[in-house]
Amino acid sequence: MYAVDCTIGDIDATKSPPSTYTNEFRCVFDTTTSWSSTFATSFTDYSDIQYNPAYSSDANQQSTVSMKWWSLGLQFEGDQYTDTWCLGYSDPHVKVCMEDQWFGLIDKQFNQNKAQWDPPFKSFSNVAAIIGLGTYPIVEDDDVKRGFIDKAF
Repeated sequence: MYAVDCTIGDIDATKSPPSTYTNEFRCVFDTTTSWSSTFATSFTDYSDIQYNPAYSSDANQQSTVSMKWWSLGLQFEGDQYTDTWCLGYSDPHVKVCMEDQWFGLIDKQFNQNKAQWDPPFKSFSNVAAIIGLGTYPIVEDDDVKRGFIDKAF
């Protein structure tokens, strides 16, 4: 499992986030899904740091209906959001940003046997998001490009 520097949201334009909040995380990749996701402040199973849409001027909730999805062999539930995601923020030569990137804000997990994921996630500091690099459509017959790779092309 590989982790990369990433940012989610624009905290420079928000109303005074607490000094303890940062939008700089470590993200892991999942090639089995197009759906990206990040841990909500209420979900602390894998990371001590989580994303909070209240501190991003670019965050938009896309649905009030909670959805379930699979990523990295785990089943999650949460709300659908869009926000600006940037990969490789610490190196301007490789930095890639996607505005209005669709993702799930994880607030629940349903798998009972998650022990195999604790060591990989815990081995990286501040892993707070999963970037879906799959290329199949998230929603069939939908013209909206929701996946990170789909939006790039």
